[in-house]
Amino acid sequence: MHNTSTAKKYGVKTTANAGLVAPGPANVILESGKVSRDGLFKDVKKGLYITNIWYTRFQNYATGDFSTIPRDGMFLIENGQIAQSLKNLRINENMLHMLQNVSAIASDAKKMSSWEIDIPVTTPHVLIKDVRMTKPTK
Repeated sequence: MHNTSTAKKYGVKTTANAGLVAPGPANVILESGKVSRDGLFKDVKKGLYITNIWYTRFQNYATGDFSTIPRDGMFLIENGQIAQSLKNLRINENMLHMLQNVSAIASDAKKMSSWEIDIPVTTPHVLIKDVRMTKPTK
């Protein structure tokens, strides 16, 4: 990512990521794939289907470390099928790690908005491997 100043400094083209101090992403856009949501599930032996997230907070903007809480629905997928609902898990991840672990993208991009999102985002379902999850301890 480069704004005009950093692009000039490193001798590259700007990627139009402005920022007062340093360039930063405002939105990541993923192009839709060619498979359905259920097609994403097909090859999942054991995984999670998370329908929505909220309370996303970055612990370190420079490295992309963040945590977020699954909202509305979180389900266990076993052998390509939704097996049961789950609760009390948190995603503790790094944005770059997640983007590097995208396995597939569905063809069903939809506009998403919530009270925490000022500008609606259009996104398809995404299959990501090796997402780091934590659960509360007593």
